[in-house]
Amino acid sequence: MKAIRNGSDWQCVECHNGMTVLFIEKPQYYSAHVRLVVKYGSLHHRFFDPISSATVVQPEGVAHFLEHALFPSEGNDAYVQLAEYGADLQASTYIDRTAFYSTTVGNVMDTVGFLLELAFHSNITEDRIQLEKQVIQNEMLMSQADPAEVARQNMLNALYWNHPVKKDVKGTEESLSQITLDHVRTAHSLFYVPHNCLLLVAGNVHIHDLVERAEQMVSRKPFAATADLPEWREPPNAVQDFSLAEMGLNQAYVHVGYKHVHAGLTATALFQEELVIRICAVMLEHELYNLLNEKELTGDDGSADAIRVNYCRAADAGYLEITAQTDSWEWFREAVMQAAERVRNAPWSESLADDWKKLWLLRCQKEANDLSVLTYYLEKWWTTLEGFDLDRTLRNISARHLRDAIERLLVPENMAVSVVC
Repeated sequence: MKAIRNGSDWQCVECHNGMTVLFIEKPQYYSAHVRLVVKYGSLHHRFFDPISSATVVQPEGVAHFLEHALFPSEGNDAYVQLAEYGADLQASTYIDRTAFYSTTVGNVMDTVGFLLELAFHSNITEDRIQLEKQVIQNEMLMSQADPAEVARQNMLNALYWNHPVKKDVKGTEESLSQITLDHVRTAHSLFYVPHNCLLLVAGNVHIHDLVERAEQMVSRKPFAATADLPEWREPPNAVQDFSLAEMGLNQAYVHVGYKHVHAGLTATALFQEELVIRICAVMLEHELYNLLNEKELTGDDGSADAIRVNYCRAADAGYLEITAQTDSWEWFREAVMQAAERVRNAPWSESLADDWKKLWLLRCQKEANDLSVLTYYLEKWWTTLEGFDLDRTLRNISARHLRDAIERLLVPENMAVSVVC
């Protein structure tokens, strides 16, 4: 293996087979969390085949379908193994990656071996393809009946003109019907290769043991597919400012989005930009709760419940999302706009910026006590950045950075409101 790179609390090694192993030592924890990440997501349905040098175009949704096809089917003996390890198993497909992950209270190395076996040595059959088509079809129907899912998807459609961040990772009913065994096997052979993967472990285990297991179980492959990504040239403004869908609900599901396009940034600049927007999200959430408390519109009366403010980034696009269940979506929309105005008019100083940075960092550190959350953030950042320095980046963020980001982001032309009621 190559030399170990050390961060403030992590170690990183590139194995001889090309796989990257990222390790966070947590000896005080009785459990461990393991994530195997493949840099292959819904974005990558058009790519260059390194063997034939041809451009391959596949139906949308193959990455998500492959995740399903690799996941053990119900009743599989694999679940007996997991129970013996004291482990669970989950998987997710995103726009830019696929992740298989497990929390274990038993043998960490056996859990690591299980995930590697699952991802690299599974046999996908035609029967499994037909089975998963039915499963994913049911997932699509469930999403269409879920008001939160409908509100979010309508918000994305209102924010983005043509960027794939607005597309469902599952694809469409039409693209699902077009997926074949050959599509799935081709994607697996070209993207599920060691140097396109990250093994991330947080727990009480030694990094040399992780590297040894990864090199034993996964052979080096000389080629990996290269994504053929177009220039989307996504305009900064939203497509439309409002979307309404009626489902006969007692409370409305409201998703307010502020569009954030950041094409052309270096990895370092992109990481700083994301932290800036995440700090802005904390500010907006703080002002929004102040407003709602002033109007006595939070609490047991259910006027505005389940409020969340979050920043989501995928590839070169992102959005600040404010969600709630509310009796009055009109007032909630107005409250969000008033909160945004308060944030824009903040009396900026370096001491104020430092206070908001400290608050965001405290929240981040509190979340990071959950190993699954900690490794999720590292997975997401490492997939696109391949290295970052959180402490240094935070120190470099000034009041001007926050003020400029707010002036770019929290403006009406970037905003879209989606309501399902």
